Amino acid sequence: EDIKTALRKHFESSGCEVTRVFVPIECQTGTPLGFAFIDVDDEQKAMELGRGYMGGCRIFVMMATNQPEYYSFPNFSGCAHCGTFLLERRMERFLARGRC
Repeated sequence: EDIKTALRKHFESSGCEVTRVFVPIECQTGTPLGFAFIDVDDEQKAMELGRGYMGGCRIFVMMATNQPEYYSFPNFSGCAHCGTFLLERRMERFLARGRC
């Protein structure tokens, strides 16, 4: 959640309205896979962030559709529990909306 919050603030500081931040994680260790998907209202402003640093970490902004990770995570087949974790996360988000 800290990474998501930091990414949201970074992109909003450039004038973008962020609608979604997705940081893929390795389910067994909980370690981020090293990239994120951020949906914004103005892709030109987001692309202007280009290369730089955020919280001491180097970032590189590019269109997701130009990357293989957009379609699947290469060299990552998950584990026997990945489906279970995804279903639990979806249920948590559904219940958090308060519309049952």
